[in-house]
Amino acid sequence: MLLSNKVNSSVSNLPFRAKSGGPCKLTSYEVGSHSETQVAQVFRGRDWNIASIAARGIAMLKFAEQRWSFRLTETPDNYSSYLPYLFGDKADDVYAGQASNGRKVDGRALNTLVDALLG
Repeated sequence: MLLSNKVNSSVSNLPFRAKSGGPCKLTSYEVGSHSETQVAQVFRGRDWNIASIAARGIAMLKFAEQRWSFRLTETPDNYSSYLPYLFGDKADDVYAGQASNGRKVDGRALNTLVDALLG
């Protein structure tokens, strides 16, 4: 996530979610910018894993496409088609689950998260 230097330095060593209710990135994001609060809301109760990272990246790419009127992929409704822009030559491995203990990063893993981020 893009953060100001001040915010980044204050949360850089914190875990995404604290196990004992202590300080963490998630609670810090709840009171931050729109981008930060969006991540806090959508990912509350969810693990921050490779599918979450992919969904966030895809939502940012789709926002850019809409904002500046361009297209990165011929199949914009297929969120998996954005994986090469995020993971380069490792995109096929990510899709197949080889980068996440066998959990595929495909439409089932991405659709709900990306749609929630796009609001």
